[in-house]
Amino acid sequence: MKKAFITMLVLALFLGMSIPASAEPSTNNAGRKLCRGIANVATGWVEIIRQPYEESIASNPLRGLTVGLFKGLVMAVARTGSGAYDIVTFPVPFPNDYDSLVQPEFIL
Repeated sequence: MKKAFITMLVLALFLGMSIPASAEPSTNNAGRKLCRGIANVATGWVEIIRQPYEESIASNPLRGLTVGLFKGLVMAVARTGSGAYDIVTFPVPFPNDYDSLVQPEFIL
């Protein structure tokens, strides 16, 4: 069970990173929504690290450890939930032609 979970996690990370970056807006579609969902479910926990860091840089380390940690926990739940929503509803062009519920679309 644990081996299967780790395999799925690694596969989700590779699928999430395999979306090509381009300077022009890409057309949103169901496949991109599915990949975004898998990537956000797999990497949502990174918000717990990212938000305190960004808050510390923007303000000060104490604020990063308090406000940033709270924001990180909230954003981790939001990103993971958004990813789960994207996985379940990937064939449906909602909201607004497969757009993401959270910004930025991917954490990295």
